Amino acid sequence: MEAIGAQNPGPGAIYSGMGASEIRAILARNIAEVGPVAGINNHQGSKITMDREAVQTILSFCAENGIYFLDSRTTADTVVPVVARNMGIRIAERNVFIDNEQNKASMLGYIEGGLARAQRNGSVVMIGHTWSPDLAPLLAEQFPLLTNQGYTIKTVSDIIK
Repeated sequence: MEAIGAQNPGPGAIYSGMGASEIRAILARNIAEVGPVAGINNHQGSKITMDREAVQTILSFCAENGIYFLDSRTTADTVVPVVARNMGIRIAERNVFIDNEQNKASMLGYIEGGLARAQRNGSVVMIGHTWSPDLAPLLAEQFPLLTNQGYTIKTVSDIIK
């Protein structure tokens, strides 16, 4: 989804100014290309998540197709939670970006902060980027340590239920 900055979101993106039918067609095409999927998120998308009409179209599509929406919260001005609440739709929201900084110590710090939040609130949604070369090995290393400490790693689908 389109961001406020000039980042290119890549092919199959949703841009501001698109109508509901165009947004729905893009979502359907994207899901058909990679599906089946349990949910979608706004990857970048700060400009779109500030647009009530676009968000309503996206959330309606999700509800009609039985998939969840994860708001990556790429802007503090996101309207996704308010629109979802008004529509009676449950969404998930990112709490922690693990790999904002590309070094192991920093990523461990974000994970530890997320774990503290999970202890306070019962759960936390932590996300990272597929292009981050050190993230997957770090998560593989941490998984047995975290499960031995009693943490349960769940999918967003499990959390949103």
